[in-house]
Amino acid sequence: VARAELKPAYDQHRKLIVELVEAATSNYTAVEAAAQAKAKAGDTKDIVLRGPLYTKVIQMKDLIADILPPPKYIIESYLTALQAVDALEGGQKDEAKKLLEYGTSLRSGGKGVTGYNERHDYWVKNLEEKTIPEKKIKDLMVKLTHDPAQKFYDTRDAKLSAAINSGNVADAKNIIRNELKPAYDEHRKNIDDLVSRANKVYLQLEAEVAQQLSNQ
Repeated sequence: VARAELKPAYDQHRKLIVELVEAATSNYTAVEAAAQAKAKAGDTKDIVLRGPLYTKVIQMKDLIADILPPPKYIIESYLTALQAVDALEGGQKDEAKKLLEYGTSLRSGGKGVTGYNERHDYWVKNLEEKTIPEKKIKDLMVKLTHDPAQKFYDTRDAKLSAAINSGNVADAKNIIRNELKPAYDEHRKNIDDLVSRANKVYLQLEAEVAQQLSNQ
């Protein structure tokens, strides 16, 4: 059922998701450019908090976040590893190798893919840690979610890759279950904590900005 029915449905869904991301990104870029042009001209009525352009920019960002696996959350890397092992078991060794190659780009970037490492470096440099909540968020982002992700990637790139290249299905399955899954589970646990804390900070910041605007 997974191979004959679910995978084709997922593949079709994913193809259209890619098209949607491209369209949404184009829309977002145009709206952001319009907002910048208005700000430069001194016209800010549409780009204040909850103004039409502000709302549109946030909506497009939320849309992309809802449909595109983010580079710093390794769920797509985990899925790709599972797909590669399934392809190998199904006698599609070349397909398994292609999936591994795509999985490598999810870590390092390239071929139109924003890699995990690129975004990790960005957040290391740009996340502030002036307050206790900010420090906890940065610790979660650059260490507590990062360490198991690196363990996952190192294991995948060394052990899983070797098992798939040698055609050893049993070893590949064992690596998925006993090494990659625990690393992913630890990463996911800290991702959930990070999202919860980031949402609290975001809502607090939005409330503060709204209060300042109401006082003007």
